[in-house]
Amino acid sequence: MPCCWDLAGVVAAGARGLERHPLDSGPAFAFCHLVRSPSMSARATAFASRWGLAPGRVAAEALAQWAQLWTLRNVALFTLLAALAYGIQAVVFAVLCTVLRLPLQPAVALEIFVNATLLGAASMVPGGLGTMEASLVFQLMAQGAKKADAVAIAIATRCITRWCGVFIGPIAFTGVCMRTRPSKL
Repeated sequence: MPCCWDLAGVVAAGARGLERHPLDSGPAFAFCHLVRSPSMSARATAFASRWGLAPGRVAAEALAQWAQLWTLRNVALFTLLAALAYGIQAVVFAVLCTVLRLPLQPAVALEIFVNATLLGAASMVPGGLGTMEASLVFQLMAQGAKKADAVAIAIATRCITRWCGVFIGPIAFTGVCMRTRPSKL
């Protein structure tokens, strides 16, 4: 429910901003303009025609690009890369459990990590933050780990697996921005 309020706030702020800066100043305000209008489809058509776009043609082009991306080869590649990424995270978790000398078999450590990941995803919290850690702690304690060890493993797992990836993102984005000319942004 809090996500709905966040979205409503963003839309309201965008609509308020449109009152001060009309849509004609650029296409960046299109979404908020459409949301605040009484007739979204009429506004969408008017907006698209103003920019020389036919909504049907735009949709067809978007679907064509989507179809090019989701070929069987790419789906297989994306699936393999995702399995590799989650597998590495599970291995990191198992290694941390081993370092703290928890009596867990690798298959049990994998099961705990997968359960926590799925629970974090089901919680609908971005990144499963909080939910995944709690799940890791409770499952480790059920396997006989002390609370302090379980919390330490959960925090270390998330710091290594989640936040390293988050910090790599801005570095990669900076590299893309440096290679792209400003006219293409």
